Amino acid sequence: MNRTPRRRLFLFMDIEGLMKRAIKLALRAKGKTSPNPLVGAVIYKRGKIVGEGYHKAAGKPHAEIEALKNAGKRAKGGILFVNLEPCIHYGKTPPCAPEIVKAGIKEVYIGMIDPNPKVNGKGIRYLLNHGVKVHTGILEEKAREINRFYAFAVKNKIPYVILKIASTLDGFIGGFSRRYITCEESRRLVHRWRNQVDGVLVGIGTVLKDNPELNVRLVKPVKQPLKIVLDTNLRIPHSSKLFSTEGDVIVYSRRSGKLPSGEVVTVGTKKGMLKIEDVLKNLYSRGVNSLLVEGGRNVFSTFIKEGFFQEIKIFYAPILQGNGIKMIENVSMVVQVERSRKIGDDILVEGRNVHRNN
Repeated sequence: MNRTPRRRLFLFMDIEGLMKRAIKLALRAKGKTSPNPLVGAVIYKRGKIVGEGYHKAAGKPHAEIEALKNAGKRAKGGILFVNLEPCIHYGKTPPCAPEIVKAGIKEVYIGMIDPNPKVNGKGIRYLLNHGVKVHTGILEEKAREINRFYAFAVKNKIPYVILKIASTLDGFIGGFSRRYITCEESRRLVHRWRNQVDGVLVGIGTVLKDNPELNVRLVKPVKQPLKIVLDTNLRIPHSSKLFSTEGDVIVYSRRSGKLPSGEVVTVGTKKGMLKIEDVLKNLYSRGVNSLLVEGGRNVFSTFIKEGFFQEIKIFYAPILQGNGIKMIENVSMVVQVERSRKIGDDILVEGRNVHRNN
């Protein structure tokens, strides 16, 4: 198995350019494929692309199969570019590696090895054993970035967690009459994030105070995320908007009970709080690979204290409140700030948990 340098040209074949095309194809299905990864594939032969495709949704044909179908007989003797290692196991669809061999592909360039234990190098070994040349690590950093939800979840058996906080400049997230802290552009961006994750989570305090819908409204929805509430004593009102708007609902509580729609799942407690790890494990078992946590303070504090987050995104609105509910309480965190940018009137600061991101 050869590891190809980051930039290398074979005659007129732009290796990175062709992998970029595969990644661009993969991103066409952003938000649609979970719990499967985002995958795009390109078949190159005699100086041109003869076939391409991407995985459109879970249960649909994989990217390699779409590309082979698109290429037809022209695939024979071609070179395949794919951002994730081809699979070798049966799931909802047959494995891809045997079809690649069967089509006569002579060489494969791969962005990253699939961390799924059912694959994890087995697809590469199958190709090599059948005479196909294999190169890995092509634009690997970008390949990992677009599938960070999938890779983290399949390795750790819990969802990839993003904390989203809307705050005043002096660090308050509530306790005042203002309906929205952030501007419309920021709220629209949050709806785009909801469109890309599997679930949106809040605590019961947020439900009681704000009566949120937690669905996608401000952008065209690809799908509606699972709406998740942490409610230790099952206090959620049956009149909540969560039950009358689009999207399935699941409430985690130490008590059992019935809801107008959705499901109550009982979990254990620790010091009077629901066990977050048990909640996350249960969500993963339901196919939730990614989770956007939107409040409130106790929820943020618990996720941070226990280290169950991979990214944090804080919107700072140009408001000085002076008092109210602080964003977190009695916890500290080490975050690598990656960038800050202006969103409308607000400033968005984005960072990653340096201790738990693999």
